[in-house]
Amino acid sequence: MFHTIRALLILDGMDFKKHSAVIANFRKDYIKTGVFDSTYSSMIGDASRLREKSDYDDFIQISQEEAKSQIDNAVVFYNTIQPFIMQKTEQRELTTDQSNEEELER
Repeated sequence: MFHTIRALLILDGMDFKKHSAVIANFRKDYIKTGVFDSTYSSMIGDASRLREKSDYDDFIQISQEEAKSQIDNAVVFYNTIQPFIMQKTEQRELTTDQSNEEELER
């Protein structure tokens, strides 16, 4: 989910190294503005908390049920945001093509 969000933000000309910055900017630009439902904020929040626990806690056990839930959420998350990324990519390519044509006409 993190890299899906990061790809989306890169298309907006933003890139962040920290997970927290990527998530915060996704929430600011896409959740609070209503582009995506707040459900997706919850999904990335839950996944982020589990990632932090697994990275920094000494002992963590994640049930098979929780792991499956996270995988299911990641699939839904990706399948929702990926078409939006493709649309933004196509719009960007059209804009670039139009700019190149205008340059050639000069």
